[in-house]
Amino acid sequence: MAIRRFFMSVFVVALIGAGTITPAAAASGGASQFIRDLGDQAIQVLQTQGLTLEQREGRFREILRQGFNVDFIGRFVIGRYWRKASAQQKADYQQFFGEYILQTYAGRFGGYAGEKLTITEEKPAGKTDVVVRTRISRPSGSPINADWRVRATDGRYGIIDVMVEGVSIALTHRQEFSGLIKKSGVDGLINLLHARVDKLPATTAMVK
Repeated sequence: MAIRRFFMSVFVVALIGAGTITPAAAASGGASQFIRDLGDQAIQVLQTQGLTLEQREGRFREILRQGFNVDFIGRFVIGRYWRKASAQQKADYQQFFGEYILQTYAGRFGGYAGEKLTITEEKPAGKTDVVVRTRISRPSGSPINADWRVRATDGRYGIIDVMVEGVSIALTHRQEFSGLIKKSGVDGLINLLHARVDKLPATTAMVK
């Protein structure tokens, strides 16, 4: 659980720090620009005056919803159990998983403390994906390397994974969920996600 909390913090501060991307990114392609645009939107939320914390989290949550390919990530992290799940289980799981991801990461919105993100490389990954390699410089502490796996679906970019110092966020969720399903089944995982969502501060309705 501690490593997942670390991932959450790194993702949020990196996304906000992306608003200060260095000129090294100028020659990068569309995937790099996509990451930069998300960062610009996050910075705009920070700079908007007169917003309550809930309003800021709500707007940041929408940025995350647009930036993540949540449906793909949801199917990936449940692995082979997706094919075995009923139509109702798939619908319930995607609903609560999407809400869980968005609420959890949006809840880390206040963790930014002057970090800056530099895009160092953009390279193809397989036939469909692009990896945007970045380095996060911190006011205190050594830099953190983060690779963003981006996929274009129907002409629109979406983040499908983030590798922090070589460790995949998606695979970390997958390992956790696999253990939960083995113990309690798909319905057990759905119930757990539902319970986690209920404990988190909801600022908008459930993701459909």
